[in-house]
Amino acid sequence: MRNYIDILEEIDSKLKNTEFENFRVEIEIPFRTFCSAIEICFTVKSKINDFEKKNKKIRSLIGNQIDEFNEYCKLNKI
Repeated sequence: MRNYIDILEEIDSKLKNTEFENFRVEIEIPFRTFCSAIEICFTVKSKINDFEKKNKKIRSLIGNQIDEFNEYCKLNKI
């Protein structure tokens, strides 16, 4: 399994120049500014899951990465 940084960087690149650009920026901010992996993963996981509930279309674009990120968090008890 990849680490959270690799997963988030892939999510970032897939969302760039799409209708989800604002959401990309929203999850990039904690990713770039928080210090610990736990802070980043907890915050970003919450944002991704909330956004996915509001907009099911995101699943077709980054569904695999969402699942992988959630699995990473689960394995690391985040």
